[in-house]
Amino acid sequence: AFGAVDMADISECPDVTEDDWFYEDMAKAVMMGTVDPDNEGYLYPGEVVTREQVFTALADAFGFYNGDVSVLDAYDDRDDISEWAVEAFACLVENGYVQGYDGMLNPKGYITRAEFAVVMDNLVKTYIDEAGDYTDSYEGNVMLRVEGVNLLGLTIDGDLLIGDGVGDGEVYMEDVEVTGRTLIRGGGRNSILVKGESYLQDIVIKRVNGELRIDGSNDTIMGDVIVDGNNNVILDGFFGRITVLAPDVIVNAASARIMSGEVIGENSMIIVYDYAVVSPGPGMK
Repeated sequence: AFGAVDMADISECPDVTEDDWFYEDMAKAVMMGTVDPDNEGYLYPGEVVTREQVFTALADAFGFYNGDVSVLDAYDDRDDISEWAVEAFACLVENGYVQGYDGMLNPKGYITRAEFAVVMDNLVKTYIDEAGDYTDSYEGNVMLRVEGVNLLGLTIDGDLLIGDGVGDGEVYMEDVEVTGRTLIRGGGRNSILVKGESYLQDIVIKRVNGELRIDGSNDTIMGDVIVDGNNNVILDGFFGRITVLAPDVIVNAASARIMSGEVIGENSMIIVYDYAVVSPGPGMK
């Protein structure tokens, strides 16, 4: 779905071999962080998966955070959800991607192919797989899986998802409004360009295999940013609150205006350069 190409080294995992038909896809999933080996390196590729396992992986891949757990109280089996899956369920239910059935979420039940297909269709309505100019507006979430996409003068009534398939390539936006979130998993050091009177609300950065830069213009307004990837980030433009969840990551506020910031990840930091403007206060941690 994300167009991922890069693969993790899973050669030491004892229950997968390079001859397995799923080997490359499993290696991509491990690189994305949506599947992790256990303490002994096992991936359990032949096991069935529960709904709560799948929803947790999807919430991680799509960068969902801070779900309203009270939405789960409407379901009779809310207490059956494992503690580690509660936030994932809350995010997916709150945003309408998962509805349950007869007042039940069935978190410990095995998910069917049909159920998974419906959830994925809810999460992504449009895939963009060819480079070029796009000027038509979209209803629902839009996934970019290639570099060289130019979004011009359009509105996305949903989330903009910049997938892993973009790699270090460029995505250009001019006079673009995104009513939902913007998830960035692809893009390089100089490649996410947001120009003109563009408006991006909450931004989630989950780049796992390379440094990322968001380059905004003076007319561009971007909302709060969550940084939860594996690599450093450079920010140019107007932003709200910057929250660094990931460990060992540096967020460089170069020519940026930042309302507030918080560093949660261990050994992470925000570096503010001479040309940056910050509004320090109680919200700065």
